[in-house]
Amino acid sequence: MDQKLFVLCSVFFIAGVVHSDPVINECSDGGKYVYEDSTATFTCSNYGTDVSWYFDDDTDENKIGSCNRRSCKYGDRYNLTAIRIQRRNYTSQLEIKYVTREQARFLICYVSSTKRNYCKLHVIAPARVPSENCSVSISDWQVNGTCSMFRVYASDNNYWCAWYENNNKTFRDLGFNSTLKNYTDNSKRYTSGECSFTKEIPVVEGSYTYSMSVFPGYGVYYNDTITIAYPKGPTHDCPQHVFEGSDFSCTCKSTATGSPPAKAGWDGLDSKVLQVNNASRHLNGELRTCRLVWGPQGYINKNTSFIIGVAYGPSAVLLNSTQEEAENGSDIISFTCTAVDVYPSAVFTWSMTCLRQTNNTNISNCIVKLTEHQELSVTCRASNAYYKHVFLSQTLVLPISADEASDTAMSNGSVNGGLIGGVTAAAVIMLVIIAVVVVYIIKRRKDPVYDTARRPANNEHNYVDLAQNRCKEGQPTAASYDMVTRQDGDEHGYVGLTHTGHNASESADAIFIVGKMPTAP
Repeated sequence: MDQKLFVLCSVFFIAGVVHSDPVINECSDGGKYVYEDSTATFTCSNYGTDVSWYFDDDTDENKIGSCNRRSCKYGDRYNLTAIRIQRRNYTSQLEIKYVTREQARFLICYVSSTKRNYCKLHVIAPARVPSENCSVSISDWQVNGTCSMFRVYASDNNYWCAWYENNNKTFRDLGFNSTLKNYTDNSKRYTSGECSFTKEIPVVEGSYTYSMSVFPGYGVYYNDTITIAYPKGPTHDCPQHVFEGSDFSCTCKSTATGSPPAKAGWDGLDSKVLQVNNASRHLNGELRTCRLVWGPQGYINKNTSFIIGVAYGPSAVLLNSTQEEAENGSDIISFTCTAVDVYPSAVFTWSMTCLRQTNNTNISNCIVKLTEHQELSVTCRASNAYYKHVFLSQTLVLPISADEASDTAMSNGSVNGGLIGGVTAAAVIMLVIIAVVVVYIIKRRKDPVYDTARRPANNEHNYVDLAQNRCKEGQPTAASYDMVTRQDGDEHGYVGLTHTGHNASESADAIFIVGKMPTAP
């Protein structure tokens, strides 16, 4: 390189370093926030001879101190030093020991009237935000966060707060709106306020952390985490059937309500509980819907149905039979039992074993086969299918016919035939005994009167022989005593006997058939 050109460049370089404008390094953007009562340091670079520091508020300029190449002069509340960087280039460092609100002014690094640098100081007092003054909650599918702060101060009245989701995404950069209030503490003015937000909950399952920062303040003041989880779809505990006239209640719910909890309830009721009093059969088949809703705008909407069933009856039981003779002489009897006015169905129980049984909703058929001719008593019990303790029963008695009784009496070894024959013989014997006793009593009453009668002595009273007179007056002379006292041979004496049961509804255990007695020859 040409020597002259090198020297010329060096001169211009040195001149440029010495005569460039000074720079306050800590104030590159024209301003700086400093905490009240803290120590703040500022550095003014690029001066060659003398430098001075001032505070200026456009109405008054106060000198802080100055430095030359060898020393610095400053006041009690400051420290000021000069540091040589190059041969003719110096750096001055200013330390403010206790920053006050009055120093919220322009800080000037002054080299000459045309070479100076300004730095606007903003004095602040950081907010105090106790954790107990903060909360994050969920309501009506919205996340709500709030923090109350106090004892905050900013000389430029610049206050703001911000909420973050998952610590890296600012979703709200807020002012304090109208919540800010000024108050005085120890002769100093402070501000208090509340930082809040409301937003829809996330609809993707997971954990979400919410954080809050305040300015003026120290970084993040508060953290809280919520969990988003989907619910399981609705169910209810309603009974399948209730008996007519009863009360019941059931709840629409979810086995896992999710986070935040889903809302479950019956359509049209706005309630989780369905209450029915004095259930009527008219409610049968009525549809009720249990619905579960979760998330903003019903992000999850599921439902399940409940059909009311009211059981009733039976109100009566009807029992009848049909009979037909089989080829082998046995009888096939079909019994039909009908439950009247029953829902949903009836359950039938027979008092005997059916050869074949068929059932439907309210009718049961029972077929039996009889090989012996005997009296048959059958009971059918019909109960409600869902309420077995509600039942009615009916009994049908099939008596043995007269022809069957005669045939049975003639058969050998027949218990019934022997019984009837024995009863008949006993009846005849009793009639004979009664007749003998009656004749004997009558004779005894007549004989003493006639046999002991005697004629009185002459000195006794006269008497009339009534028997003789009667013979004389009413009978022929030759009539005997027997003829007088004996009744005509074709006349009969009888005693009428009547048997009465215990009551009108009592069934006879045995049937007696009495024929006409033959006339004596």
